Amino acid sequence: MRLVDINAIIAAITSSLDPDVVLRQLIEQTCRALGADGGSILLLEPTTGELVFAVVLNEQVDLTNRRLPPGMGLAGWIAQHDQPVRVNNVHRDPHYYEAVSQNIGVEVNSLLGAPLRYHGQVIGVIEVINKREGEFSNEDLNLLEAVSFVAAAALENARLYRAARERSERLVALNAIGAAAVSSLETDVVLRRVLKLTCQALDAEEGSILLLDPSVEELYFAVTLSNDEALRGQRLAMGEGVAGWVAQNKEPLCVNDVRRDPRFYARIDALTGFETRSLLCVPLMHREKCIGVIEVVNKHQGEFSQEDIDMLTAVAATVTTALENARLYADMRAQADSLAMLNDLSLALSATLDRTTVVRTALSHIQRFFLAQSVSLLQPDAGVEEICTAQMLVENSVASSQTHLPEKSVVGWAMAHRRSVLVEDVQSDPHWSLRADHPLGDQAGALMVVPLTTGEHVIGAIEVVTRESGVYTEAELNTLQTIASALAVALENVSLYEEQKQLLREREQIQAQLIHSAKMSALGRLVASLAHEINNPLQAVDGCLTLVQEEMDGPGRRDKLNRYLEIAGSEIERVSTLVRRMRDFYRPARGGMRPTDLHAVLENVLALTHKQLQHSNVTLEREWAAEGLPRVWANPDQLKQVFLNLVLNAIDAMPGGGRLHIRTQSTNMPFTDLPAVLIEFTDTGQGIPPELQERIFEPFFTTKEDGSGLGLSVSHGIIASHGGQITIESVEGMGATFTVLLPVGVKEL
Repeated sequence: MRLVDINAIIAAITSSLDPDVVLRQLIEQTCRALGADGGSILLLEPTTGELVFAVVLNEQVDLTNRRLPPGMGLAGWIAQHDQPVRVNNVHRDPHYYEAVSQNIGVEVNSLLGAPLRYHGQVIGVIEVINKREGEFSNEDLNLLEAVSFVAAAALENARLYRAARERSERLVALNAIGAAAVSSLETDVVLRRVLKLTCQALDAEEGSILLLDPSVEELYFAVTLSNDEALRGQRLAMGEGVAGWVAQNKEPLCVNDVRRDPRFYARIDALTGFETRSLLCVPLMHREKCIGVIEVVNKHQGEFSQEDIDMLTAVAATVTTALENARLYADMRAQADSLAMLNDLSLALSATLDRTTVVRTALSHIQRFFLAQSVSLLQPDAGVEEICTAQMLVENSVASSQTHLPEKSVVGWAMAHRRSVLVEDVQSDPHWSLRADHPLGDQAGALMVVPLTTGEHVIGAIEVVTRESGVYTEAELNTLQTIASALAVALENVSLYEEQKQLLREREQIQAQLIHSAKMSALGRLVASLAHEINNPLQAVDGCLTLVQEEMDGPGRRDKLNRYLEIAGSEIERVSTLVRRMRDFYRPARGGMRPTDLHAVLENVLALTHKQLQHSNVTLEREWAAEGLPRVWANPDQLKQVFLNLVLNAIDAMPGGGRLHIRTQSTNMPFTDLPAVLIEFTDTGQGIPPELQERIFEPFFTTKEDGSGLGLSVSHGIIASHGGQITIESVEGMGATFTVLLPVGVKEL
């Protein structure tokens, strides 16, 4: 019969690998086999030596997880001495613990107990009880002891199975948490997913992640499982509460009864109405620095264990990695946005050299990037101390004004010391009050100021103001410094461009004066020859008028009067033509570029110099292009001056007379296929020494005693402005050839 009972017990406890089922089956089958009224199994807690009620049969109250101190009661004695006991009257045994039977609610008189051993180590105690005295025999004790040997192995196997299953479940949970941690780069999304899975894995009612604000050394609730708005933004000082203690000491902390731990901080429960009973908290560590904590609250069943601490520690490492990834992503995205903005701004600034456009473009980009309510460019007024011109973009309005900026003001100090400034709350900064004229005034929150420098000079400052305090960081200040550098370069380029424009205007004025001087010089050289040419017809007119007068005083013959008047009219027309040609040449250049017939320009110049060529005994030879010349895009007045200078220079080079050969033809510009026209002026004069040919086009260089040295220099500048070339070839004593090349069809040079 006893063997049958043992087999039944073995069959019952080996039918499952669930420790709870094994314990229940074990005590039920043992009590049935021994005819006992009740029983219990207590398991030994190795770390404390306490016995914990794992299962109680016929219990009237819940004793599960109740503990007995080491050595207390008969169960404690059995565990300590590793010996079975049979007690026929427990009330006479000094080791009996009366409170146990009172808690069970059953009258106990006789008791059997045996240690549960596994590999020689006591892992627990099994007890059975009866209401009557002397109900158990030595045979019953032997049976219980035999059962304890089998039960210990079955329990250990079940425990190992459960441990393996729990490890597997924890690994699955950790895998899910790891997957959640990399499922997004949005910090709130990641933390909420991880926290939810962690509370499920640890069978916790609630959970929170608190992050450290290093600027004030405080923890703030970043995420809670319940998403309680009352908790959002709540803060704990370092060392305050369990979370503050964990962050300060960088150690995990398990509190299974918060009422008994003085580190527990009840204010949060009072604020939210939530009741915290047990709590497990682990630091979030990154490179040996605590960046926050993760905590789970109120385990649904049982207490938080070392395994729970180990798992939450592993979760904390995952959370730390997720936070760091999210931070790196945010930094990278911010850097990408910053680089994109800087690229757009650089392109916008390089697209124009207009000061107003440059300033407004820069202010607009800065306002959008920093979400500022006010952005200003302040530049000192030359010669006026502490007065600046402020060009501002406030909200969407553009304004410009004069403002007083004492050196002690934020902007004044930044420009005086060439240093950037970040003020998290300007209302608490006494220097802000010196900007009484600022549009935001007492509504201003955070402020950034960066001086604009070029070399050793401060040309102004950029001021960025927002209504919200504490929103700008050192990284954003660095970005503003980069923008300020680009803006300073752009403003310097604008200044250089404006200076160049002014210099160009002055140069054009000087060039116009030089051209005018050269023209007057050429006219002066014509005057001597033309004066005689004009004087001859005037004498003829005078003679004709005298004859007309004599004829009218005499017979007054009509045919003679008409003849004298025709001669006078012809001579007057001759003088008029000469004067008109001189007047046309003298008239200031109209500056207009238009299609120009070069042959017409040459003929005009030759007509003007005809008499001078004649008086100087210079023979003119024309060799015009047989098919004519294409029109060139040119200023005919300026080309007329060039050709006149070349003709007069040729006359001067042949004081004893000679031959001037002018040739035209169509050709191409050197080294290109661009069509061009060629005009050659070849004289048979004295020629130019080789050492002087290199300087012939220099301003004010001349070999003539009465020359100005402007003619060829101005001519060279005119031809160059038309995109052409003027060159000289000469052999001393054998004359010289000046060649002019002008491109065809070039409208903008």
